[in-house]
Amino acid sequence: MRKLLTTIASGKKFMDLEAHTGRFRREYAKKYGWDYQVVDGIPDAFAQTFAGRDGGRYTILDLKLLLPALFQEYDLLAFMDGDTVLNLETADDLAQYEPLIPRGGFAGVQETPKEARQKYHGVWREHHYAHLEKDLPPGTITRPWEHANAGLLLTRPKESAQAWRELIPQWPQLSVEYKMNIGLVQKGLCHFLPLEWNRVWSYERVQGGLELPENHAWQVAFNRQWRKVIKPLEKARVRRLFRESKMIHFAFEHHKSYWLP
Repeated sequence: MRKLLTTIASGKKFMDLEAHTGRFRREYAKKYGWDYQVVDGIPDAFAQTFAGRDGGRYTILDLKLLLPALFQEYDLLAFMDGDTVLNLETADDLAQYEPLIPRGGFAGVQETPKEARQKYHGVWREHHYAHLEKDLPPGTITRPWEHANAGLLLTRPKESAQAWRELIPQWPQLSVEYKMNIGLVQKGLCHFLPLEWNRVWSYERVQGGLELPENHAWQVAFNRQWRKVIKPLEKARVRRLFRESKMIHFAFEHHKSYWLP
């Protein structure tokens, strides 16, 4: 089986981040027999097809949906965001999940269960897609409590290339993550991996009691100041969570990945 582990990095800031977090991915790839490749620009095929359409809202992040088409020579493709850090002591070979991937779909992680979303994340108190349903055709949301984070994706590229590519121009106002969840997860095309494979720090911090749930504006403002006070404690908690996980994900807080060696 030919296996490829890939990530996307563009611009100095994110290439510098890749130099740090990519060390773990490269070592992981070497350990388990994966090739490793960084997508560091927009391929001509993507630019020619999608650039400027729908107001030019496509970004390099939309490339996640084109990756299976770009790498169809591989039997298994794993994508990890650049702000993820693998724990080389606990992370085993993702190839073990290949037989569980739905045809045309992927394997990924639901970063917070229903109960945690309702308790700690007020915006999702009803369900994750509640704010989108009015703009979607009736019956689109069939699994309202199922949602996968796009920081880790595992797929068979030959099977998923066409369907994923077709998602790129759909719902242009939405993120890649929402496109995947509406277009794939809601159709039952996701196998959910154990939570340890994608521990998103911004959620774990709240659920671990390190700051307040952000259900009201005053809580958001309080947390913004509180994080400055608890920075040493937060660093310690990050390192503890890392020891307990296969991969930790610093979504929108990539600077905190430098807290890990």
